[in-house]
Amino acid sequence: MIPGLATRASTTAREVFANARCAVRAAAWIGAVLLASTGCTTSPETAPPDGRAAETMESAAEPTESVADPTRSSCGCAQPAPIARSVREVAVRLEAQRIYYGTIEFSDCSGIFHRLSRGVAELCPCIAVPEPEVARSSRQLGAWFHEHGDFTRIRDPIAQSELIQPGVILFFGRRGVDYRDTPTDQLFVRGVGIRHMGVVTEIEVENGRLVGYEMFHGTRKPHHARVTNYHKLTSKPPFGTGAEPLVAVSNYRAVR
Repeated sequence: MIPGLATRASTTAREVFANARCAVRAAAWIGAVLLASTGCTTSPETAPPDGRAAETMESAAEPTESVADPTRSSCGCAQPAPIARSVREVAVRLEAQRIYYGTIEFSDCSGIFHRLSRGVAELCPCIAVPEPEVARSSRQLGAWFHEHGDFTRIRDPIAQSELIQPGVILFFGRRGVDYRDTPTDQLFVRGVGIRHMGVVTEIEVENGRLVGYEMFHGTRKPHHARVTNYHKLTSKPPFGTGAEPLVAVSNYRAVR
């Protein structure tokens, strides 16, 4: 668990439903493990371990769901619209906490992402999010999404602007660096690649064209973690955050 995550005073019906579903899924996974221990061939899938040069990454086997659950799709939480709503809801709660960058544990940009993701996963229990022990930094998080098949390079942010949607995870590079020809694995190297990250909460469209978006992310003093709206088509670089260029996007992924 991430320290400092807000807890609600009462349990809503949605939480009861989510907790019940998590219990069913946990029981199914435990059953699969017991079958494996008795010599059966059924076993939970495991995620590949992280490991990058110049970046310490902890290796961990992450069990994922392999048992079919016919009720899982009914919540629709792996679809873009419910995820976007959940992102906005959790972002409002976290912004109200006024978490300043680097003042407590999980208050840098990747830490704020972990806080946001834990909250989104509580509302959308059918999505998979990386644990901090597996992928703590923004570069490790980028590598995690890449290894799970959901990491799209942004080489032309204007031409690829349709990928910027509410609920989408954005990764940014270092100021003034052109990443168009940079090998993907270099984006996961400290001091070379990804420097910042955030999650889109709203988009601004004019005449069918994206002209800007709002993003929740950890921001440095004098500001706290918050939603910002200065990410514009007219920014330099386009759709960047300040002078940091947008280099990749990912999506919250469904448990498989």
